[in-house]
Amino acid sequence: MMRPTLERIHGRDHVKISQVHTGGEDFAYYAQEVPGLFVFLGIRSKGTRAEDTGPGHSPYFAVDE
Repeated sequence: MMRPTLERIHGRDHVKISQVHTGGEDFAYYAQEVPGLFVFLGIRSKGTRAEDTGPGHSPYFAVDE
């Protein structure tokens, strides 16, 4: 339901629908009680490919502040 709003705000090329995977998150339990949206925010430097960045909880994870 949020996809049109996210695309309008951030641009269609910046919104990706990923496979369902939340690891050990308890988000599903919260979403049973109140409406919710689980998102992954991109934080890599412009020009850096996703394949060249480390995932969260990895020694290669780096945030471009």
